[in-house]
Amino acid sequence: MAKRESYPAMLAANLALLDIFGVWDESGGFLTKKITIEEMNKQWATVTALAAASTGSFTFAQSATPSATQADETWLDTDDGKVYVSSGSGTGNWGTFIYQLVLNNMTEVSGITVNSVELLNGGVTGYLPHNFIINGDNRVNQRLLAGAVGANDGVYEAADLWKTLLNGITANIELVTSSQPSATPGSQSVKLTATSTASGKLGIQEAIENWELFAGKTVTFFCYLKSNKSSNVRLSIVENGIGNTATSQVHTGGGNWELFTFTVAVSAGISGLGVIPRIVASNGSSNVSITSGDYIEYTDVGMVLGSNAPPFIPRDLETETRKCQRYFYRAVDGSDTTVEQVGPGFNNSTTNQRVTLRYPVEMRIAPSLVVNDITDFNVFHKATTSTQTTNIVSSVATKRTIEMTVTVASGLTAGEGSYLRARSANTKLDFDAQL
Repeated sequence: MAKRESYPAMLAANLALLDIFGVWDESGGFLTKKITIEEMNKQWATVTALAAASTGSFTFAQSATPSATQADETWLDTDDGKVYVSSGSGTGNWGTFIYQLVLNNMTEVSGITVNSVELLNGGVTGYLPHNFIINGDNRVNQRLLAGAVGANDGVYEAADLWKTLLNGITANIELVTSSQPSATPGSQSVKLTATSTASGKLGIQEAIENWELFAGKTVTFFCYLKSNKSSNVRLSIVENGIGNTATSQVHTGGGNWELFTFTVAVSAGISGLGVIPRIVASNGSSNVSITSGDYIEYTDVGMVLGSNAPPFIPRDLETETRKCQRYFYRAVDGSDTTVEQVGPGFNNSTTNQRVTLRYPVEMRIAPSLVVNDITDFNVFHKATTSTQTTNIVSSVATKRTIEMTVTVASGLTAGEGSYLRARSANTKLDFDAQL
């Protein structure tokens, strides 16, 4: 390879591909990122699984071998406009496994020709479609959803960014980590199961923050759905201010994963946009007959500009987590009450402590402070003394930091340093900036 330079403007929109490998370094005048062999192998396993499970979208291609590389490094080469990945070391100066990630193929170039994956964005040459859905494979689960629990309408209680929608129906919700689609074996799914029989709707929604970007444009949604119900299990969308629409495609009810795609000309007059895997009528909004035990399970949700649905490609977990924490951050989850500290502070009276906390990312708005139980914390002060809290409130919150006032009955010494810590497995401290 002759030279590695700053990536060209035409590839600036290639962020979906770059997001796969997380944060890139531009300090050298080109994009580069060291990755582990495990990271690369996971991504390559995803791609080859997609190739094995698909027909019609994959071709064979042979590519030239780049002249030099470092082991475990990813870079963008602007000489040919392609992204290369090296994973592991081997004979020669370019390692055993070198992968070339291109707009229309993803090919191993260490002398072996393999299936390549076609990734198009509405036929626009030079751009890989960016998936605007966050946490479409449910791997970020800060609220620790696990086994089946009672679901509530309009509540963020599933994996991050997903809000349950129930109408006329009671249901359980659970996170499923096994039996995922063969194309994406590392994903997780969320399952909603009706616990009553009635006329209603049952589903889950992710709202799109920057919906203005899609007004008047052609957008394609896609996901995998599983169900035991042979009618009215659909992929639907809501265009706020306009109405709901849904796929004519319905799940067969066989209890297997089925791929759904839905291309929509989004109305110019929308005031919001969301995607909803749902048991619902064909108009996307009317109730249907639901029987106790009917379920809908979803994973690998995507949304791209254009009319072509690409395979679902997961982001690295660090990037996905940070995207989710922009909307919701659980600082304390009660997982370890012996060391789970909220943060340091100081006592400004015998009953008040001030604690300042910086969020891991800048949040969408200044968040609301949500405390599961205001008495479920201890203020540690002096040498070994701990005092149970009686209240915790937000004093000043911004998109980056929060100052909290913590109250105890008595026993603090004004002017002393102290810190706030969880005191039980039920302790939860959340910062909520959801849409």
